[in-house]
Amino acid sequence: MLMENALLRRVPPELLGDPRRLIARLYLPGQEIMDGEISRASSVLERVMGMTDEEVETTLAEIIGRFSKRHNNIRLIFSENFSHVSHRLPRAVDVSADRCALIGAYFTKEYSIEGAALFNPSIIPHPDQTGVKEGELRFLLSARAVGEGHISSIEFRTGILTTKEILLDEPSLQLITGKEISAPMSTDFLRASMAELGDTNAADVVLNLLPEVFDASHLEGAIATVTADKLTQSSIEDVIKDIKWLSSCSYRVEFPHDRPLKDRILFPTSPDESHGMEDARFIKFVEDDGQIKYYATYTAYDGSRVKPHLIQTSDFQTFDITRLIGTASKNKGMALFPRRVKGKYLALSRWDRESISVTSIVE
Repeated sequence: MLMENALLRRVPPELLGDPRRLIARLYLPGQEIMDGEISRASSVLERVMGMTDEEVETTLAEIIGRFSKRHNNIRLIFSENFSHVSHRLPRAVDVSADRCALIGAYFTKEYSIEGAALFNPSIIPHPDQTGVKEGELRFLLSARAVGEGHISSIEFRTGILTTKEILLDEPSLQLITGKEISAPMSTDFLRASMAELGDTNAADVVLNLLPEVFDASHLEGAIATVTADKLTQSSIEDVIKDIKWLSSCSYRVEFPHDRPLKDRILFPTSPDESHGMEDARFIKFVEDDGQIKYYATYTAYDGSRVKPHLIQTSDFQTFDITRLIGTASKNKGMALFPRRVKGKYLALSRWDRESISVTSIVE
């Protein structure tokens, strides 16, 4: 009787964490306390370089056979991870493709993205409604996946909404984290970000050398010019550290076009989010001219502080990620409105941890 009169009813499906959902990540061992703090990475490289070609071929085939069912193109992942340690090898050494891949395998770890929990979903209409029957809607669902070490990432699920039920597609077991590349940044945004940290005039020594919109190469050139000046080198060191940190918090992630959306995982990349990307709230945003974009706010957590960040995408293949700055961009709980109001982007903010306020966002 109570259920018949209830305002809300819990209905299927239920999202549950699946520890089989794994990503392959770069693994870098730490330093040994003994033996003069010799890196364990060097020891691994020495052992692999000491193997015969036949041993390399046999061992690599066995590893690929064990892991290829859980990861798409695992050999490519091994080769990419090799690139992060290849500088430890003597330049004159000729290393075969198999040996490179095997070295990369020893510096690869599996990470269960849902090993601890799965919760806080958001849902929007899927960008592709091809083949959907009348009266039905294909949807895209994002969720906060919490894995080992309590690190949160953003995952995607898809399904169909009918008039009677919610049908979730089978989740993928071969996941991909995408490729991070540098994203353009404006000097105005970086100057405002530095001011928020309390760095103002000192930052201009670097910022005045940058174009209005700059990339990583421009920034490296400006920093090199400044650090070459011995008179400013000592006083600017902390400012340069802040500039590098802030610029690394804005980046782009690209996924292969041939991998379905439900395979894609946004995993923490920048220093701001080193301990997690939490509670993404995606919206389908309709501009006044009818153009559609997709935005999400999420909470970046670095292990001690939280900071709202913004995700922008038009196709869920390329994602632009940046920090939000200003009084309202504090703590958790920020959520964007799905369209402009009197020409402004608006969002709900809980910047004081108690009240829910409406704030405007300036591009």
